[in-house]
Amino acid sequence: LPGRDALTGPWVGDVGSSEGPRARLYVNLRIARGYRLQLLRGNRLGGEAVLCTGRRRIELSIIGFTTAWSGKSVDLLLQPVRPSPPELRFDVLGTWDGHTLELKDSSRSLAEALNEPGFVPSAPSRSPRWIGARLSRRPKAAFDSACATLGGQRVASASR
Repeated sequence: LPGRDALTGPWVGDVGSSEGPRARLYVNLRIARGYRLQLLRGNRLGGEAVLCTGRRRIELSIIGFTTAWSGKSVDLLLQPVRPSPPELRFDVLGTWDGHTLELKDSSRSLAEALNEPGFVPSAPSRSPRWIGARLSRRPKAAFDSACATLGGQRVASASR
């Protein structure tokens, strides 16, 4: 509807985690091909995403759906475009308030998902593992610029 905020489009933000490197995420959501916008039921979503850390940039595809007729909650699967280890998939639940898109995976840390060389996870603890992202509407150029700053930073690792 004209004048109404939309969940679709580009989103950029920082990724936080209970354990792992600093990262940034770009998400570009759209109504999945072959589906029409449905006002009274959830909508299927598609799109592309990119996750960057100080060591690499990973292109991801998105499939998912809104879980409420308002579109204020989503269930998304972000998976690598190129073949990769199966752990490099993010099954995230999210909420959208019209201005901010928040995504969360409460099953593991970013360190576990990325399995980055040289990163040694700390001993198992009782604290919960999680990956979270708080995204705002920004163009991909803002993401590219933010990723460039990560490239100059060292990824946290344990050295022995």
